Parts: sequence; structure tokens; C-alpha cells
Amino acid sequence: MVIVENCSKDMFNKKVSELKKRANDPNNVCFSVGSFHNSSGSDIRYSMRIADEAMYKDKEEYYVKYPERKYR
Repeated sequence: MVIVENCSKDMFNKKVSELKKRANDPNNVCFSVGSFHNSSGSDIRYSMRIADEAMYKDKEEYYVKYPERKYR
């Protein structure tokens, strides 16, 4: 988990996009990324839950693209 403070939504999305690019090298280490930008300062647990759901969606998309890697 990474928490970024004082970051605009545009900058946050740019950082997440760059992380996703680095996380998606099928010849190296791959990992799923979930994120949530919260400018209202609401409950951290809510933010974590939304980011976690996004991470699992990212993981599903990876296995759709590379189904042969799901059970290795």
C-alpha cells in the first residue's frame, strides 16, 4: 500500500499509470495495481477497500490477457 498526500488527481493518475506500466512486464515480475484518489479525506478503510477492488480487477484483466499464467 502506498499513500500519497497533497497530490492532485491528475498527478495521482499519472503516477498510477507509470506504476502500471512498470508492473506489466510479462518477461519479468508482474503485479496488480489498485488505486483510489480521495480528495475528501474520508475514511481510510473505505479508500483501501476501493483500491483493493481495483487491484483485483487489474489482476483479472492480466489473466484474460495471459490465461496460461493463471495456474503456474
